[in-house]
Amino acid sequence: SKPVVTQQLQDFARQSVYDALSALFLQPEAKGAYENYVEAMRAAAGLAAELGTNAAPFEAVLDAPAPEPLELEREYARLFLGTCEGTVPLAESAWLHRDEIPLSQLECRKAYADAGLETAGILGVPEDHLGLQLGFLTVLILKNDPAAATAFFEAHAAKWLPAFAVSTHWRPASSRASSKSKPPSPRRPDGGEALTSPSSSTPPPYFLGRAVRYSHYE
Repeated sequence: SKPVVTQQLQDFARQSVYDALSALFLQPEAKGAYENYVEAMRAAAGLAAELGTNAAPFEAVLDAPAPEPLELEREYARLFLGTCEGTVPLAESAWLHRDEIPLSQLECRKAYADAGLETAGILGVPEDHLGLQLGFLTVLILKNDPAAATAFFEAHAAKWLPAFAVSTHWRPASSRASSKSKPPSPRRPDGGEALTSPSSSTPPPYFLGRAVRYSHYE
């Protein structure tokens, strides 16, 4: 007989993915961070299989070799912590509010405070950092409020994750690709000017691109 997939199981998978990704984007060097991510992908793959949807993206993570801790730290630093043209921002305001008041930071701070969370100064990152946004989604799921999690995701991360994913997942046609090559730029949800970010010709680590693509599992 066909397995019964409850809302509780679906919420558990979402919470596991959000929590694991939050840790990776905040402290990838933390012990067990990547292992927890793999276990979250395992839960998502199992749920996808039971729902009859495509589980291949999650299973691919399980089949991929795990990176060495030092390799993980280096790739994270190269992608997200540098100051060169190819650095990919991890904060929503860098994508949506350049040269403007960082409204997303204020909105996220209010959302966290309304939920009883204090984030000022945590890890030295802004309130609209992807890791904090994903962590907040985890909290909302744990509070049994998946509707609020979906609303928060759509109000924030959903607006810039497509462009972020392109910048982290893009790979040149060859290792000798011109440094002037640019990945495609996704359009804004409202059809406005394309969201853009400086691109690097060096391939990003496998897990980061895949993680971003499937961070909003339903």
